[in-house]
Amino acid sequence: MTELKFPYTMHCPNIACRAKLKITKPEMVGQRMTCPACKKKISVVTPDEDGYVAYGVGEVQIEKRTPEADQEDLEKLEEIQEQERRARRKANIKWTFSVLTLLGMLGGTAWGFYEFVLKGYSERAAAKAKAREESKEDLFGKTFSVD
Repeated sequence: MTELKFPYTMHCPNIACRAKLKITKPEMVGQRMTCPACKKKISVVTPDEDGYVAYGVGEVQIEKRTPEADQEDLEKLEEIQEQERRARRKANIKWTFSVLTLLGMLGGTAWGFYEFVLKGYSERAAAKAKAREESKEDLFGKTFSVD
């Protein structure tokens, strides 16, 4: 290994990022830092360990994919999307059932309040008034009714 001269440049190991990172101090080698471009934690390495020549000139390794591998990845992705769609649908069905149950309970409560409290009260009041009229006593303490 050659003598390191500071500052030097290393690349972010994230394949999607590959940003150039300037290493200014010898103490930084072996430490972990955050890539300013992709915000991932990376270990600071020397240019020999990086696989690139300092200042970004070096060999790039690209993984070659076969059409079969791409097709498998697409099938896996479709399967995952189908599972997510089913999970969302199941959650929507549960939510809809809960809302319908709540609306049914509220409707039943409103109907019961109307039927037994409002309507029932007026019918009971009318029955009591009719009973009072029928049970009125005359001045002599006798009850009579005229047909």
